[in-house]
Amino acid sequence: MSIRSSTYFSSTASLFEVVDAVRIITDPGPKWRYDLRPVEIEYATGDVKPKATTDDTVYGYNVYELDNTTTTWFGLADSEYAGLEFNAVPTGTVVLAVASPGPMVTSAGAPDITIDEYLLFQYPNQLSGTCA
Repeated sequence: MSIRSSTYFSSTASLFEVVDAVRIITDPGPKWRYDLRPVEIEYATGDVKPKATTDDTVYGYNVYELDNTTTTWFGLADSEYAGLEFNAVPTGTVVLAVASPGPMVTSAGAPDITIDEYLLFQYPNQLSGTCA
């Protein structure tokens, strides 16, 4: 499935289902790469189902997580969250996502040409654990 921003109208958001999440920075940093699948809503029942046209998934990133590192989470030092852990967006969650207007970048700030098809969405990460 090709959704390059040059061929996909990036200002038009579409519904996607989270089908998997892979942590992309060393534990305990809360940052994941998500596999998203296009979905549609059956308005009569309110059910969400995969689009019949494709079973392909595309990478997606939660913009709330983009600045997270192994030591700084959501703008605060990880020590501020003593005993708590942020979780990935749950599998099965439906998000409203848009195609990125430009390429992802490496940790050095250079364009990462290996990732040219991805979506951006916003979803507040849930916490688990016990506050210390």
